[in-house]
Amino acid sequence: MIDADALNAFAGRTELLDGVGRAMVLTPHPGEMARLLGKSVKEVEADRINLARRFATEHKLTLVLKGGGH
Repeated sequence: MIDADALNAFAGRTELLDGVGRAMVLTPHPGEMARLLGKSVKEVEADRINLARRFATEHKLTLVLKGGGH
């Protein structure tokens, strides 16, 4: 599982997040997700499910985006 400051280490380097052949789980809050994607928190909140799903699919991992959604 990758959480908290470890997620920030991958900002701008998300190609290193590759779940092929291993179980990888990311649990970012919207601010961390925004940094990973190079987007604003507002952009993440506006399209939470699609952005999380796309990221998880592209990187072949499980992603749990924290927060309630609206």
